[in-house]
Amino acid sequence: MHDRLVSDILAFQAKHPKVRLVLPYVGPMEARALRWLTPDAAAKDKFDELADVAGELVDYLPIGKVERECVLVDTKAPHPVAVYMEQLWPLAPSLAAFFETVVLHPGDKTPMQRLTAAVKQGRKLEKAEKPGEAAALVEPLLAPFAQDPDPARENTEDHEEHVADAWNSLGVFRESAGDLTGARAAYLHAAWWGLPLGAANYCDTCSNATDVAAAVVFLGTFIDLNKGALSHEEEADLRARLVAWQLGAGATADGEKGAVAWLERFSVAARKDLWPAQRKVLLARFAKQRIQAYDAARLDALAAPYLRAMKK
Repeated sequence: MHDRLVSDILAFQAKHPKVRLVLPYVGPMEARALRWLTPDAAAKDKFDELADVAGELVDYLPIGKVERECVLVDTKAPHPVAVYMEQLWPLAPSLAAFFETVVLHPGDKTPMQRLTAAVKQGRKLEKAEKPGEAAALVEPLLAPFAQDPDPARENTEDHEEHVADAWNSLGVFRESAGDLTGARAAYLHAAWWGLPLGAANYCDTCSNATDVAAAVVFLGTFIDLNKGALSHEEEADLRARLVAWQLGAGATADGEKGAVAWLERFSVAARKDLWPAQRKVLLARFAKQRIQAYDAARLDALAAPYLRAMKK
């Protein structure tokens, strides 16, 4: 079995001498040249850093080198492939998947390049009133990113912005095509990949009391988890939406409490300029959601003490 594995590797290497690879911690648009190594355990001696972890890598064969990093294959089926960069980082679940979908041949674009190009083309299709075609173009390229990113962000931080934008665009395409359920799922992915607009769009597709209640919980959680990463403008917009959804769900006390928290936070930041735009957002939400118990006068009365404080 070991001989068969080596034979398969050598056959592929001979057939494809020039290939590239996208590495963890490297920009998602970049691919580095992969230089093949003879699949022999002795080749590990060429990498000083592997000597300290020889026991952990006893089942692995080196098959390539990318700059100073070693690419290895597990001799146990289905032969996962990984790169050693201070630790093992998985590249493919099997040798077949590595050869077929991960290795880039001359002229191939990186997965992220293909995704961003598809999003760009999808926007053109949506503008041409073909949102269904746009969604069909982008959706399969997002399959590798169906899982939310690692909370530690170490293995996804270089491409989160691109992935979040693509999920949000897919949501827009699905919503334009009349698929609200699919749109909400895509917007939710965009939010968890860190896009405030995705969180806002997810809430905006709520269509019943159950959805609204879920949106209130979700948006509050999103704000808390991303507080340090949100700009004042982004946070202000999301907090305004949260207040509107709380009031729309009949949670008047929670809505007022949220509005006060919003005002207190931006009083401290001395960002009085944020109020007019978010007042407009709130009033538009009140009208759209037919919130009868709250109007402009009541909202202004709630805000007045904080706005006066910000004048000083």
